[in-house]
Order: sequence, then C-alpha cells, then structure tokens
Amino acid sequence: MESTQRTERKVAPAVREEFDVIIAGASFGGLSVASRLQAKVLIIDKDPLGTHQRSACGTFTSVIESLGLHDAVLATSDRAVIHASGVPSYHLEDPLCTVDYGRFCYDLLERGSATFLQASVQGLAGSASAPEVITDRGTFRARYLVDASGWRAVLASALEPTLVDRSALSFGLETDARYPADQFYFWLDRNTMEDGVAWVFPAGKRSRVGLASYRGETVKAQMVREFLRTTGADPSAFHGGFFPNKLRRPTVGDIFLVGDSAGQCLPLTGEGIRPALYFGQKCGDLLQSVIDGERSLRHALRDYRRDVERFRWPYKFLALAQRIAPRLPRLPLKGLLRFLEVPAVGRWCLRRYISMMPLQPLRPAAAPLAAPGPVTGERTVRTSATHAYKRRRDMPDKYIRAPAGTRDATESTRGNRLAGPKERRQGITQG
Repeated sequence: MESTQRTERKVAPAVREEFDVIIAGASFGGLSVASRLQAKVLIIDKDPLGTHQRSACGTFTSVIESLGLHDAVLATSDRAVIHASGVPSYHLEDPLCTVDYGRFCYDLLERGSATFLQASVQGLAGSASAPEVITDRGTFRARYLVDASGWRAVLASALEPTLVDRSALSFGLETDARYPADQFYFWLDRNTMEDGVAWVFPAGKRSRVGLASYRGETVKAQMVREFLRTTGADPSAFHGGFFPNKLRRPTVGDIFLVGDSAGQCLPLTGEGIRPALYFGQKCGDLLQSVIDGERSLRHALRDYRRDVERFRWPYKFLALAQRIAPRLPRLPLKGLLRFLEVPAVGRWCLRRYISMMPLQPLRPAAAPLAAPGPVTGERTVRTSATHAYKRRRDMPDKYIRAPAGTRDATESTRGNRLAGPKERRQGITQG
C-alpha cells in the first residue's frame, strides 16, 4: 500500500485485537479463503452469517462433491430447458443443483478456524505492514487483508475509489415461489426479458424464480410477479441486487480481492459461486504459504494476479457471448441451440466450462468446542455448524465466536432478523 494512499485513511480508535488475516465478506468467496487457512482469522460481514442470500444459489453437483457439503443440497436435476426460439432440452453430464445458502455458509465456516463478527466496515487505517480495519464494533489489525465483500469491494474501494465500474454490472431479482419445478429452466427471450435472462430453479417443494438484466437495469418486483403469473404461483420475499460481469484487478495495494469484489462472476451464465470458491481457495493457499514463511507477500500477490489473469480470455469470450446472444435473430439463435443439443457437442462444451475451475476438497469439520451459550468479552464459543444452523433463527450469534473487546453478539443482532439494515433494500425497487 503506497504512502500516499495511507495518508488518506481514517484515524482509527484503539485496536481491540490483532489477527493474521481479516476477511471482509462472509459469503462464498470469503468463507472459501478462510477454509484454507490454519491461522488466526477474522471474517467480518454486516449481516448475520448465512442470512443475506443474493442469488439463486445454483451450481453443479461436482462442486458439492468436491467440497463434501452434500447436506446443503435442496434439489438436483440432470435436465436443463432453454426457452428461446424453440425449447431445446439438454442432458447434463454434471447435474445442476440448488443449495440452502445458510446451511452452505455454516458448513463451510465449520471447515476452518475463523472467527465471525457481524459488523459494518467503515474504513481503513494503519500502515502497509499493519493495516487496520475500522468497523462499527471496533478496530482490528491484521497482517493481511482479503476483500470478499461483494461488488462494492468495501476495503479495496477505500484505497481506490474508482475501482467499481457501474457500467460493468448486471442486476438480478429473485423470489421463492411455491411451484414444484423438476428441471432447471432458462428463458433467453426478448419477450420475457429484453437483454437479459429469466430462470426457474427447483428448490425442494418450492422454486427460485428470477429475472436479470445484463445491462444492469433495475428489475422491479412487479416484473417478476408478471413472469410468475404464467405458473399460477405467488411470490414470497424478494432478494437480489447488482453483480459484476467483467473481471477487475485481483489485487489493490496489498489487498487480495475475491469473488464479486474482483468481478469474478462469469458473464452470460451469471455463475458466481464456483468462481468465488475457486479463487478463494487459490487466495487462501497463497496466504497460508506467506504465513508459513514459504513466500513473501509481494510474491503471493504477484502469483494471485497470475492465477486470475489466466482466465482473462475465457471471461472476455463469455462477455462477448453475453452481448451477442440476446440480440441474435431468431433463426441463428435456434440453430446455435440445436447445435449445442447434439450430445457430443454439449458434453464437450460442458466439460470445458466446468474443468477450468477445479476445486480442492475441504478439511474435515472441526469438532465442537463448547455447548451453545452467550458470547461475551473474550470468551470463545464454537459449536457444530449443523447444530448452529438449526438454531440460528432463535439464537442468531450464540454459536459464533466473538473477538475480544466486542459487545455481546446476541445484543448486536437482537431485533435485526426481520427488518435488516438499510443496505439490504438498496437497489430493489418494488413496483
């Protein structure tokens, strides 16, 4: 981090605790980084763990098998239907699945030794060798920083305010509906969503139904309701927001960027889980090698940039396809989809697409350290993620360890589960 950048940082109050690594963002990318670390790690997120789902949470079953998180799966199917100039149906050699976001997050957290803190990041302070993260629950120092906070990139943007290019953002909005889908359905049809895509994903006895605009135009709730009328299903609560469709710089100063912070969501398909997990593992392994003294921070940052840059051309190809596909005339689009329906062609494309981001197995889950109880002061409490997940609605933070010097975690979340912070509602327009 350059000295000119450090002078612009906020002056922080007294540091409450020091960590090896601080990760901003407790979703797929941040938790993936933490799962690879054997160190003192703090994960910070403004929302309770596993409660702020922003996507359809659909991925390939090979991702689940690689990680061993089978208990998080809600539904699977080896058939995908694309509504566009005909209705091609594809057999998937690697089936798709939907996951329970909360269960996935808790199970992934359990595979590491990180401490979770619900807090809002307010700025950076300190020096290049001892950066400090200022939050509304105190200031924390770390040797290394990871920004996995989503498209806003709260840590990296504090150093580089021009990092976020809003013209390279898409926007999606989704609801959970009582509709028994048994396959994964996509609509690449201008009559349904101009310059965008719609979907219906099975999720147990319900389905996840949504619309996305590739151009980043706000999708109104009324648009999703009208789309749902064809199924006769009623929507429930809405969730969604912006997501990137273009790679950004993977490092800013001495900060590693992972997931949407680095623009790693894949264009066209909008797949963000697998890239976040993949690059999160890469980042975590490099950081562990720095902590172990096997390489310097400078070399780890360089190697991470190289790992991400290897994917520059695949991302550019998918970005080009994202621009072209919604604008293709009916006959060429129909011909392309029929060509992909040929088994050998479809299998080859799917294998190439999936194999470019292989995931490493996770470590076995940590054994419970204590029974559920209040977290106060410097006391450390950890129970199994499965038990914690089942109880999270009643005891939001009792099973999550609190850093020394912070308020009781249950106090910070009391009364917050329904209303939520104002940021949850930004970008979602009710119409």
